[in-house]
Amino acid sequence: MGAQAIALAPYLVLPAVLLVLGQPQAATFTGFTAGLVLLVLATHVAVGVLRLPLLCLGGLAATGAAFVQALTGFTGLEPWVALGLVPVLGIGLGAALALFCKWLAATGQEPAIALLSLALLLPLAALPLATAPLVTGSDVGGGIAFDDAIVLVPIVSLLAVLARLFAGSRLAELALAAAASELRGEAAGLAVTGWRVTGLCLAAAIATTAGAVMLVGPAPAAPLTTEGWTALAIALFAIGRLGGARFGGCLLAALPLALLPQLTVTLSPAFADLTLAMALAALLLQAVVRRDGSLALFVRQAKQRAATPFAAAR
Repeated sequence: MGAQAIALAPYLVLPAVLLVLGQPQAATFTGFTAGLVLLVLATHVAVGVLRLPLLCLGGLAATGAAFVQALTGFTGLEPWVALGLVPVLGIGLGAALALFCKWLAATGQEPAIALLSLALLLPLAALPLATAPLVTGSDVGGGIAFDDAIVLVPIVSLLAVLARLFAGSRLAELALAAAASELRGEAAGLAVTGWRVTGLCLAAAIATTAGAVMLVGPAPAAPLTTEGWTALAIALFAIGRLGGARFGGCLLAALPLALLPQLTVTLSPAFADLTLAMALAALLLQAVVRRDGSLALFVRQAKQRAATPFAAAR
């Protein structure tokens, strides 16, 4: 727990410093940071613990933000009620993803999960811009008052506790042992279907709630561009691959991947925004580089040579 607290410290210290200094964007940065921590937690569950190549978690967050905007702007629902319904939306989306993942795994096309989630990402990432005019009559989008956002405190707390229990459960240990031994989960006594459905519903509920959190404040961060949500989603996948089953590792991996491109633009305004380019580069590296730093292609070829010693001798 101490290592996780150290990894979480920058996410608490940076907003606190901005608030103490009275910076005008402190509230917006605080909401974005809180949403980012929740997204890292969702990535930790879906990519790190479940080991699924999901690329649409940022899109799920965008869906959560758009859902709140649509309910408050189109139906006139109270904001606190809309915020309370966001995890329900996430559970439904997670169940749908679990069904697709089960079908792809049954047909032997499990790598296609990444392509499916990538295809879902772009339409989901465009939703906040489409629903923002329902709230303010403009293309900017309005924020949720802090008084209405109090309902998120017990929701976020409950989701965080459930995520930690899920990641630290005996089933998670079985899955980790099976992955380390390169065995199927069923061989280690793990009910893979129920395991994935539970984890994906939990991760999707956290991700959609993160999008709602980013709406809090007078100038929220949620109405990002489609490119911004897309870059965030791809970066989250890289974060989950780097951090793996360690939540503290995911938090540390999120710091440079989330802040470095914007830092580059700040230091040199002549540069273009490198957020999407950096995220795509991270995705490419995660696809070809294994956790030990070796290239996946070379490792695969070495295993094939080891399995066929007589062919290698010839």
